Amino acid sequence: FFRALAAWLGAATLFCPPLAPGYMRAPASTADAVRDACRATLEDYASVAEGYARGNLNHDVSQNIDALLRPLAGLQAPLDILDVCSASGRDLVAFTQLGHRAVGLD
Repeated sequence: FFRALAAWLGAATLFCPPLAPGYMRAPASTADAVRDACRATLEDYASVAEGYARGNLNHDVSQNIDALLRPLAGLQAPLDILDVCSASGRDLVAFTQLGHRAVGLD
C-alpha cells in the first residue's frame, strides 16, 4: 500500500507519520521500517484514542464546514469530498448529512 501511495504521489521514498506531536522521523525506505513506524504510530494513537473520542463526540464543526463550503457555493451539489486525515469521521458525517458524497482517508 505505501509503495503504491508513494508512486501515486510521485515520492521517491516512503514517509511515515510522526510518532508523537513534535517528533519527526527520517524517511522509511524499507518495508520493515514502514511496519515499525506504523506499529509505533498505532500504539501512540491507541494511547490517546479514548480521550480524543470523548473530546470530539459532540464538538460543533459547523463553522469549519461552512468555511470550506462557502467558496464552493456556485457548484452543483452533491459535491464529491475527499477528507484526508478523517480520524473518527466526524466531518464525513456532517458532509453526508448535508447531502454530499464524502470519502475519508486516514
